[in-house]
Amino acid sequence: MRKLQFFLLCMVTVFLSQIAVAQNINVTGAVRDAATGEGVPFASIQVKGTMQGTSTDGDGNYAINVPKNAILVFSSIGYVNQEARRTWKRP
Repeated sequence: MRKLQFFLLCMVTVFLSQIAVAQNINVTGAVRDAATGEGVPFASIQVKGTMQGTSTDGDGNYAINVPKNAILVFSSIGYVNQEARRTWKRP
């Protein structure tokens, strides 16, 4: 009986972890200078309140996996920090 309980507990744990992973979404985009339209290389993108983040490539492009209700904080030297809040949608 204990083996069956342990097995069921493991299955529930695996199922719940799959649900938690499904709540994330991959967000891609580009950070651009408002005046020139050029990409901002190596800008920082961080999920507010967490240590999760990424940075743009040399052309200002980025990709990050975030929770659907995440607030992204964009920062770069010489620029004012910006926050983006929205419910990210799956393509």
